[in-house]
Amino acid sequence: MGSRSVRMRSGNGRKITVNEAVSVLSIGAIIGGDTMSTRLWVAGISRLMSQVEKARVGVQSPLKLTVVFHVPGNVCRPEFVGIRTGSYSGKNADLEVDVAVPEVVPDDIDTTLHHLLLDVVDEAERLAVRRRLAADLSSLRRTAASLVAQPLNYGEGTWFCVPLEDKGWAVGVVARTSQSPGIILAYLFGPRRSKQPRLPELEGLRAAGAIVIALIHDLGLRDGCWPVIGELPGWTRKDWPVPLLVRVDLPRRHTYLRRYSDSDITLLESEELVDSEGGGYEKDTVYGRALIESSLTEMLADKPAETSSS
Repeated sequence: MGSRSVRMRSGNGRKITVNEAVSVLSIGAIIGGDTMSTRLWVAGISRLMSQVEKARVGVQSPLKLTVVFHVPGNVCRPEFVGIRTGSYSGKNADLEVDVAVPEVVPDDIDTTLHHLLLDVVDEAERLAVRRRLAADLSSLRRTAASLVAQPLNYGEGTWFCVPLEDKGWAVGVVARTSQSPGIILAYLFGPRRSKQPRLPELEGLRAAGAIVIALIHDLGLRDGCWPVIGELPGWTRKDWPVPLLVRVDLPRRHTYLRRYSDSDITLLESEELVDSEGGGYEKDTVYGRALIESSLTEMLADKPAETSSS
């Protein structure tokens, strides 16, 4: 089987990712910059990747299909619209198909991506039949059709666990959500816990005690890797404010403090140019599950685990 390694290349705001080795069905993306729209698309594509990795197990097809989503951004945008056929490797029977997603983020990104994936399979099948590469791609169509949007299992005030890489758990709370699901603002807490805590054990945690405040992709919550604990009564937004975030424009050597909306954490309300380098403020970036888990593991590495009460 041919392989295409996982890669993340950034330069001039452009990022390219392709998930692991080429399999019967693989998902990748070309991201044209860093805006809240691209962040929402990345969150949705990450969820789709996770679903495809599980759904394709045991699936066989005469043609391997790699789908690359092109997301327009503030640096570059696709030079095409809709779907176009990319490269084909006869040696590995691997076809790459490109998809340009719309600049305006739909209300339901997951459903939009699922429909686009089905459209890609249809286009790939037409090409495969025309070139006599395969009689049909029915197994890929069944795989794509089996995917369903992962339901939201959280809201503002939802407490959850984050697994640490060397065993144990940290905890967090969802402070704000986005209108198009995919990104949350979370407050994260130590200490390292040897077991997943019960909800009453978290009653004493306050915003000032958080070790990390960050914008995060919600995949860990959606797919169950970050177990939901529940919601405590009396949670209010005023106790868990949206912090100012810092964005550094390196080419122009400018630093901005940015404020996002209380009602939609992806909606930028204001941006102020400041003289400082932004020390003391959290970065305006959206972190993935793996980076949050590794960062918390490192931060809590030298601290003894706290045992939950039984």
